Amino acid sequence: MNIVIFVAIFLVYFYTCLFAVKLYKYLIERLEAPQRKSILNLIIRYVLWLIFIVTVIPTSMFFPLWLNAKFTIIEQTQNATIGFIMLGNLVLVTIMWLGYKKKKNSFGANGI
Repeated sequence: MNIVIFVAIFLVYFYTCLFAVKLYKYLIERLEAPQRKSILNLIIRYVLWLIFIVTVIPTSMFFPLWLNAKFTIIEQTQNATIGFIMLGNLVLVTIMWLGYKKKKNSFGANGI
């Protein structure tokens, strides 16, 4: 039963992080409008960037490790810890790629 709960919470975590990346991208694009070039706009963009860096990146990297500590799906060993951190890094790369790609069916910079 723990593995079902783990997978369900993991999926919620993945889509929450993806939503946070897309929300950040949307807000930054709204602030980049040519008529809104001001010092207040710049300050808001840096504050949003700081919030993004402090919340989304550590959460996406270390949440699988914390989730395993709560539900004990795999026994805590050094290799399991490294594996869950690597899983978090894979999630981080995936949500950043999915959040910033230009088209739904694009792959890479050229849309190949």
